[in-house]
Amino acid sequence: MLINGRTLVEQVVRMAAADHDNDLGALLLAAAGEYETAVTHRRPEEILFG
Repeated sequence: MLINGRTLVEQVVRMAAADHDNDLGALLLAAAGEYETAVTHRRPEEILFG
């Protein structure tokens, strides 16, 4: 999937404002801390045809 870079930046800035008092670093640390539990190992067919 292609995502427009500007749209991505706008959404990340909104997320930082809403959940981390405009602290982008805090948002990135939170995302990195949750990464291991959020990632699942699934076959591509399960994701695409779910």
